[in-house]
Amino acid sequence: MSKGADYVYLTSKGLCLQRKDKESVPISSENISFSRTEIISREYDRTFVDVANTSDLQIPLIDEVSKHISKGMSAEKCLQHLELAEFDGSRLRLRKAALLLFAKNPNKWHPRLQVRLLKIEGTEMKSGEEFNVVKDQEVTANIITLIESSWELLLPYLTETRFSKDAIFRTQIIYPELACREALINAISHRDYSMEGRA
Repeated sequence: MSKGADYVYLTSKGLCLQRKDKESVPISSENISFSRTEIISREYDRTFVDVANTSDLQIPLIDEVSKHISKGMSAEKCLQHLELAEFDGSRLRLRKAALLLFAKNPNKWHPRLQVRLLKIEGTEMKSGEEFNVVKDQEVTANIITLIESSWELLLPYLTETRFSKDAIFRTQIIYPELACREALINAISHRDYSMEGRA
């Protein structure tokens, strides 16, 4: 039987097997699919983009990051230190991850580097005649900027102004800010950017 690099094969008994040293060990097909998707995602970020150079990046943003690593470190050294770029003897080659994080024009390098915020009436989104989206906003930026700009977009929806018992309008927090910020950062940082057509 040929090596299953492209497809997940099942035995006649419905088992999925993975080779570990000298034996074949049962494993779920979902685990194999997830592992392959992870590899594709990691390879995507580490791919070099030879048509890109440092003029395509927001250097002040890289300088801000480099201050946390080593005082006086140049943007180029910072990119190399973070393994976002590599000097090949004649020029600095940027990886896709450098462009995702620091690009001046993110749409040039990725079609959907964005966060979309939908406000709906009720607790679940509906379609057709029951379409209940009351606000649809979108922000596009490199990942570093996207975190802050999408947070600013989300922040007004975490609070609510109500008329209190003592006849004063008070702003109350509906959802805990820290948990919401962490969820937003996780959504942005753990997204599989190799799936370019999806928001």
